[in-house]
Order: sequence, then C-alpha cells, then structure tokens
Amino acid sequence: MISDPDSPSQPKTDPHRASVAPGSWWVVISVLLAAALGLAALAGSMRLSEQLRLRGMLTVEAVAPMRSPAAVLPTAAGGAAGRPVLLRVRNTTASLARTFRKLGYQLAAVRASGEVPRLFLSELPRDFDEIGSVERRKSLFLRSLLPLVLRENERLLAQRERLQRLQQKLDGGEEPTPAERAWLAELYGHFGVQPGRSAELLRRVDVVPPSLALAQAATESGWGTSRFAREGNALFGQWTWSDDVPGMVPRERDGDATHRVRAFGSLDASVRAYMHTLNTHRAYRDLRAHREALRRKGRTPGGLALAGGVSRYSEERGDYTARLRRVIRGNDLHALDGTSLGHAWSGATAQAAGQGLLSGPALIAQEPGR
Repeated sequence: MISDPDSPSQPKTDPHRASVAPGSWWVVISVLLAAALGLAALAGSMRLSEQLRLRGMLTVEAVAPMRSPAAVLPTAAGGAAGRPVLLRVRNTTASLARTFRKLGYQLAAVRASGEVPRLFLSELPRDFDEIGSVERRKSLFLRSLLPLVLRENERLLAQRERLQRLQQKLDGGEEPTPAERAWLAELYGHFGVQPGRSAELLRRVDVVPPSLALAQAATESGWGTSRFAREGNALFGQWTWSDDVPGMVPRERDGDATHRVRAFGSLDASVRAYMHTLNTHRAYRDLRAHREALRRKGRTPGGLALAGGVSRYSEERGDYTARLRRVIRGNDLHALDGTSLGHAWSGATAQAAGQGLLSGPALIAQEPGR
C-alpha cells in the first residue's frame, strides 16, 4: 500500500534535513551497500555483454595515416583519419575473404602496385582448415599475414634508423641526451647485446624479408591449418620449456619430452616473437651476417638469399632451406619483398567506410596473454 503524504499518520519531515532513527542506520547501510553492489553488477554485466557480443568475431585493425584525407572516415567509424578503427568480422573464412574483397585487398593488386593496405588481423578464422581450395587458402593466408610482417619490419626499420642517427651523433663527439641514453640502454638489453658493441647491435636491429617470414609461417603452420595456429596464434612453431610462457602440448610429443609450442594472444605477437628470435638467437648468426653483407653492397636482403641462414630452425637443416626456397618460388613470394604498407585509404576503403563497414571504437590491437 502507498501511504498518502497528507495523511496525519505520515510524519512530516523537512525536505532539506531528513532525519533517520538511530535503530534504522543498519537499514540505510544495507540499502547503500546493495546499491553499490548493484552498480558493480551492472558494470560487470555491461562488460560481459560486450564480450558476448564480440565472441565469435574476428577483429581487423584498420589504420589510416595522418596524411590521409580527414574526410575519408566518418566520426562514427572511429574518429578522425590517422586513428585506427576496428572492423567486426564474423569468425569465418568466407566473411574475412568478403571483407578483403570489399576493401580491394587482392594479391594481384599488391604485386602490381607494391602497396599493402594497413589491415591487421587479430587471429585466423576458426574454419581455416576447412577451406577446400588450396589456392584460396593460400591467398587468404598470405593476405592475412603480409600486413603484420610489414608492420613489424616498419617498427624495426624505425629503430634501426634512429640507432644510426644516434651513433653518428656519438661518433661526432656529441653527448646523448638522458632520453637517448635510456633508449639506447633499453635497446641493448632487448636485443641481448653487451653495451658498447654498437656494430653487433646494428646487425641485429634489422628487418626480415617478407618472403622468408611468409614461407616459414606457411611451412610451420600448414598454411594456417594447424591446431597451434588456429587455437594459439602460433604461426612459426616456436617451442618453450618455461611454465611462465603460454603454450600448447603437441599431441605427438615423445613421452620424456617437456617442450610446448608457444601460444600467443594475437597473430601480431607471434610475428614479433619470430622476428626477435631470428635477430637475437645464436643459431641465426649466419643470417644476420649475410644480411649485413648485402646491406654493405647496397642490396636489399631478400628471402631467397637469407633462407640458408635459418637452416637450424629445423632438424632437416639443408632440406628445410630447400623447402623454403621452393615455397618462395612456387608462390611468387619474392615479389612481395619489395612491398610496403600503404600511405592512404583506397577508394574502396573510403566507400566501405561511408557505408558503415568500418565500425567500433578507435583501439590499437594489444598483445594479451592467452
């Protein structure tokens, strides 16, 4: 029953100074606590709803550099040009292929122009192993991976150029700034080089030819069909013996073996770990030395030339190198060594943005644990 506020039995209170009987404080506290818990539950429910909404979806990060026309991306698609936007794509190969097609991303166009769109896939579709056509699977695999390889090379090249500028400054007798000194110390540590050995550091801070990275990923993951690639974003079959590193147990592992295949929170993290291994592990010193020798001759390191430097990646050694070179030649991957990430949205991308294909918050893909 609702009480009549003008009823004599209803006590009047000053609206600016309400009082509570001493014995009722526990009621007030209970109400406040319940309200707080309710708000927390609501916030948790909203986060859960977002997770459920995105479950079963792939994330494609699309980036338009700042030099691109600001009018290309509508505000609803993530803000001004230059900020990444997320494309929500159903977790199927058909949906991914359709998205690439709408955005004009085809290998023939890439080989003709040398320009690759800045589209970065979070993971491979779950049904990648169900693609019936070998050529279709290869094409989708290469298009999914190439931008990630080029972005990591872009990052390495930026570090290399900054290192060279700083080294020229030091060779000229100039004192580095505190920020430069800290950055250089961090770089030495990250690449496992003793401070002061600048030549060795420069030898390690360098790119990996796209054709070599793509050939190894294709070989190690069965063109994206392996369980490790589909469930753990493990494209390169890297092993780990550490309990602190996420990993997957091979089904055919020997009984006395303890290794696992490293798992990653994203394809991007797998690519970065692979390149760091080639740039730091002692097994690939020959690759780094050959790459440096090509640089000195004014030549751009290519996958066919450097494939011999990764023979120790497999127990097959020389046969492994021969297989990689067959994959590179047979799939025309060496033509991708001269490609780079594009600097502007294509007309197809602008049209797709106008139709609302690009949607979601402006976020940059992270590398969470799995």
